[in-house]
Amino acid sequence: MIGDLSDDGQQTAFSMSQPDDDEFNDPQRRREVRQKYRTIISNMGLPEVHQDLVRPESKGVRERLDMIDDLYQKVKHAREAVLDSEALKIASKCAAEQVQKLKTHVVTFDPHVFAQKLRTFMGDRMDEDEETAPKLDWSKLGGEVGGLFRRTPSVTFMYGSLAVDETTVRRERKARVRPQEPVPQVTPQQVGKEQDAPEEATTKEVKRLNEVLQKVLEENDGLVSYWDFVINPDSFTQTVENIFHLSFLIKDGKYKIIEDHDLPWIENATIRGDSQERITDRKQAVVQITLPLWQELKTVYKITEPLVPSRPTAGDGSQ
Repeated sequence: MIGDLSDDGQQTAFSMSQPDDDEFNDPQRRREVRQKYRTIISNMGLPEVHQDLVRPESKGVRERLDMIDDLYQKVKHAREAVLDSEALKIASKCAAEQVQKLKTHVVTFDPHVFAQKLRTFMGDRMDEDEETAPKLDWSKLGGEVGGLFRRTPSVTFMYGSLAVDETTVRRERKARVRPQEPVPQVTPQQVGKEQDAPEEATTKEVKRLNEVLQKVLEENDGLVSYWDFVINPDSFTQTVENIFHLSFLIKDGKYKIIEDHDLPWIENATIRGDSQERITDRKQAVVQITLPLWQELKTVYKITEPLVPSRPTAGDGSQ
């Protein structure tokens, strides 16, 4: 803003003329900029041009970077900026490949070449096919390098022979042969009838219980007390097993449990009439027995001998 004094002494403000931005917004000029960017990008993408750019002595990458920088001065919109970044990306890749192909030509130390020159200096003229050790004049080497030391060098071991591949001797260790002790022969275990599968053992016990129950019912006019039949006064375990096995016979409909004066009784489930058999309706019930209840039932029913013969089992007892 620049001020100017009016006739009344007051300052009047006015705006300076700004440079026109129409040059950056001109569509024709923008098209020309984009066309130049596309020309640079397509040119660097040609195989023969790419090979020339990545040569270490080539200055093509530098020239194209200068061209990109000149064009960037005319870029103001995003459309041209995208082309500028694409061209710069391709030029950067070419520059990276060019750097990888550069060679510094720095002389590296080769210990084998140095050792061969030392042998030649000390008078080694031995042919490589000869097997005798070379005669080297170490005093000649000492006289040449003696002035480089302030004190006499001590004798030290070298790190190994020169130009000789190190060979390692592998010793195979023989395993000690120990006398084998006689192994006792194992006789295959004979599986007896008492070692049947659990399913087969249960089936046999249910069948045995059925035979016992049939005999007991015949001796008691077809009716027997439930607790008198299942309780084994000598074994709580076998009492539980009798209840379990009897449940299969009840489920199959061979027997039924009835109540008489609130006491459970067992009888045949089939009722014979008119020369036909019909099965009574089946109902399920849960029987619960504990060790104190088992002992109380033995006392109340005065059971001293089991109606179902005891089965010989290991460690049997009132458990």
